[in-house]
Amino acid sequence: KLPGINEGAEPASVPESSLSSRKMNPLQSE
Repeated sequence: KLPGINEGAEPASVPESSLSSRKMNPLQSE
């Protein structure tokens, strides 16, 4: 996955912990 690309499409399939991590560290998006 590329950070920023699916930022609005993935939240539903990503746990809140991952969402928070992604918002704080978008470059480390799994």
